[in-house]
Amino acid sequence: MAVCDLTLKKIKRDIKRLDRKIKAAGRGSLLEPSLAGKIEAKRATIGFWLLALVAFLGFLFANFQDFQDELLEQRQYCLDVEEGYMPDYKHIYSEMCK
Repeated sequence: MAVCDLTLKKIKRDIKRLDRKIKAAGRGSLLEPSLAGKIEAKRATIGFWLLALVAFLGFLFANFQDFQDELLEQRQYCLDVEEGYMPDYKHIYSEMCK
């Protein structure tokens, strides 16, 4: 375990030393995210939220359609009971249909 810790510390130290050399040469940095990396992360975040918004809107649309179907079914039930095609087997005609 101690050998692994020493090796890991040595690797981190070597990476920092190499990063300083790259910065001195004017070629950016190994440890700091590049502008392209930041832009890609921003795109991923925006894409996630757009996908979440589309899913939420789809959920709302499906629920709205389900509600509209229930209203149509109730209206048809009331018409059928009123015209005598079927009895009031749900016992809701007196409350819901008038």
